Amino acid sequence: MKKILSAAAILAVSVFFIATGENAEAKKFKFSYNSNKGGDLKVIDSFVTWTDQANSAKPLKDFCIGGIVYFYYKIGPVQSVAGKGMPFRTRMVVEVTTRNGTKKKDLGWQQGNGVSGEYMKKTQKFGYYHSARWNIELAQSIEPPSDYKITIYHNDLNSGKTVKVVYKFTTKVCN
Repeated sequence: MKKILSAAAILAVSVFFIATGENAEAKKFKFSYNSNKGGDLKVIDSFVTWTDQANSAKPLKDFCIGGIVYFYYKIGPVQSVAGKGMPFRTRMVVEVTTRNGTKKKDLGWQQGNGVSGEYMKKTQKFGYYHSARWNIELAQSIEPPSDYKITIYHNDLNSGKTVKVVYKFTTKVCN
């Protein structure tokens, strides 16, 4: 099971890097602009779903083995700083509990920037930042029902604040 979890973790990191590329652009992220927003960084919304489309995604509780699940979170308020943009780091920790025990894998910190282009030249506040970059494949070799606990940390490098988002779900066999 350790090898399977490690393979799933490597796949998740690979998908993360392939999806974001070295020079991620603002169009890959969603954010809103509101100059009146301010305050502490907090989680506004989060859920797990089968789709990578934020606008049509619906939260689910049970997931079929063999499928890919996506982890959405919306945080705010955030700020872009002239010359730096909206730099951040994210990290995902996967914990799987089966009849045979619990396995945990930390996928490490990944870097990104929530803005590009003209936004890199301006200092401005945004109401929120929304991401769906992290995902995993629910390995068929991990016997259901298995309980998953996924923790994503988002570190806003402009404010120095970090938020933690926890997702919990159980796998099942689907026909």
